[in-house]
Amino acid sequence: MQASRKQTSDYQTRIIKELDHCPDSKQRDWSEFEEGLMRKYYQKKGARAIGKTLERSTTSVHNKAQNMGLCGRRK
Repeated sequence: MQASRKQTSDYQTRIIKELDHCPDSKQRDWSEFEEGLMRKYYQKKGARAIGKTLERSTTSVHNKAQNMGLCGRRK
C-alpha cells in the first residue's frame, strides 16, 4: 500500500522539525596550523598530549594522524 501525498508531507514535516530541534554538530575542521603541529609533534608527543593542547579528543587526533599518514613508531 502506497502512502498518500499527505502522509508523505506530514512525515517530511515531522522529520524536519525533529532535526531543527537537534543540537548542531560540534565537529570543526582542522586548521593549517593544527595540521602543522600534527606533522611536527605527533610522533614525539602522541595523540593524548596533542589532543589536550588542541582541545580535541584523542580519537580525533589519532584519526587525523592516520589520514595524514603520520602513524608509525614514536621517535
